[in-house]
Amino acid sequence: MNKIFLSTAAFPQQPGVETALEYHKHGIENAELSGGTFLKNQINLIKEIKCINFNLHNYFPPPENPFVINLATQNEKILNLTEKHIFNAIDFAEYLNLKEYSFHAGFLVDPKPEDLGKTTKAKNFIDREQGLKTFIKRIEKISNYANKKKINLLIENNVMKKTSFDYLQRNVALMAQPEEIQSIMNKTPNNVNLLLDVAHLKVSSNVLNFNLNHALDIIDPWVRAYHFSDNNGYDDSNDLIKEDSWFISKIKNDAIFYTVEVYNKDINKLKKQINIIKQALK
Repeated sequence: MNKIFLSTAAFPQQPGVETALEYHKHGIENAELSGGTFLKNQINLIKEIKCINFNLHNYFPPPENPFVINLATQNEKILNLTEKHIFNAIDFAEYLNLKEYSFHAGFLVDPKPEDLGKTTKAKNFIDREQGLKTFIKRIEKISNYANKKKINLLIENNVMKKTSFDYLQRNVALMAQPEEIQSIMNKTPNNVNLLLDVAHLKVSSNVLNFNLNHALDIIDPWVRAYHFSDNNGYDDSNDLIKEDSWFISKIKNDAIFYTVEVYNKDINKLKKQINIIKQALK
């Protein structure tokens, strides 16, 4: 049976565990824990919940002091925070008896937490070749750690939104272009695959000028899971998906999991989003 999760990222101003419990009140049993506010002992609270199927993504559990995860960084402090967070998340996945942990691809700048979702204005540029080399080396290190705990890793394709590209005049997102995704995946261990964010791919295709269908063909061998939302093609706005959204007919029905990552606070609308994906997988 296909597992369709609803991301807790729609409610960033409260702890993920509270959002998941709210989902459950409305009959939603699968929650992807992503972001939210810091809550002491949140891990122990989640472990006690038996009525919800959890999935674990990127910035969870959120740290007390916010930062931006970046495995391509050349900043030692950000690297240490990033690696510590990811290792802790892998431990948490093992603690919850999960088989996967997913996280974002790196950046060729070090954005501030308040920049996420907005125009990236950081200009401490990292050389692309150096950033790629660094990123792949660190993925290998994390892969070895995850492999010992029998956890599979999924890297989410990044997004290069138009306002950031126009301001910076360059692509600072790793794994936003299909050829770069292919190149990186070819160099990673077997327990590392791709979490395809269809909204990220749509925006990047317009901003970086590549064909969406051709991109899907290139990255298809590594797609093991999905994030679903829609947008206007230039801003990653996490809008509602529709029965005729561009990706609906192209979803693989043998993925490990599928996550609706729509930022809408109407629970009934979010439930309808889940039903759209259910119908697409039939």
